[in-house]
Amino acid sequence: MLIVLLFLAAVVLLPIAVFAAECLAAVLPARKPKLSQGARPRVAVLVPAHNEESGIAATIADILPQLGEGDRLIVVADNCSDGTAAVARSAGAAVIERTDPERRGKGYALDFGVR
Repeated sequence: MLIVLLFLAAVVLLPIAVFAAECLAAVLPARKPKLSQGARPRVAVLVPAHNEESGIAATIADILPQLGEGDRLIVVADNCSDGTAAVARSAGAAVIERTDPERRGKGYALDFGVR
């Protein structure tokens, strides 16, 4: 009889103990991963552009100062009929030119730039 009572007590107390442990873990301060100062990953900013000759230079000028060493700014000139690619190159961005009149738009340009 004593064994049965001890077993029932363990069955009842086990979920309570687990709940108490979870509550205690929730209030403890979380450990933060230690990163060295130079451990920031490199970033590539992909900018799709379609006939943006008049505004792409300002966009590039706003983005470039925010990039760190090793980061890249890539402009995808998507089916452009103006000088978007030339203006983007002269502003300091890497340029990928895309010509596919059947598949137009931001999604296709971003997909092309990622590949």
